[in-house]
Amino acid sequence: MTRDDVIDLLEQLVRHDNRSVDEDDVLEWKAAADRQDWSKAEINAAMETHRLRCAAWMNIRHMQEDHIRPMRERTTAKDVLDEVTGADRAPAANPKQVRAHVATLYKSLGWDPKRSWRHRLRRACPTCRAGVGRPCTGPSGSTRPQPHAEREAEES
Repeated sequence: MTRDDVIDLLEQLVRHDNRSVDEDDVLEWKAAADRQDWSKAEINAAMETHRLRCAAWMNIRHMQEDHIRPMRERTTAKDVLDEVTGADRAPAANPKQVRAHVATLYKSLGWDPKRSWRHRLRRACPTCRAGVGRPCTGPSGSTRPQPHAEREAEES
């Protein structure tokens, strides 16, 4: 950042909070801007957010800690996330197309997508005492993915 950019920044601060600025302020803000490598766009964004959030005087710590560092961290985190996950990943699949594709797979394998193990629930289970039409349950009471073998044996 140049000295003129720092003077522009301080002029904005004077318009915002009516502070008095001297040569020492220019040197101090210039040193901070060089040390922290502030860009003019970052400073303008920080000034705008500070004006919207509070009426307190903006000092160098406010500029760096409250505005510029969080902006940089958000940008960096987004860039890292895009790099890790792949920013150019494919869009989400259309659910109708997925269902059509799965139906095609079922058909090619000879499976009936409408048929499930629920047709085997025409009697009560002797093992877990699940009622007619109710799925079998395990010891903890959770639903089992398949009926008990005894229930299937009775069906045969």
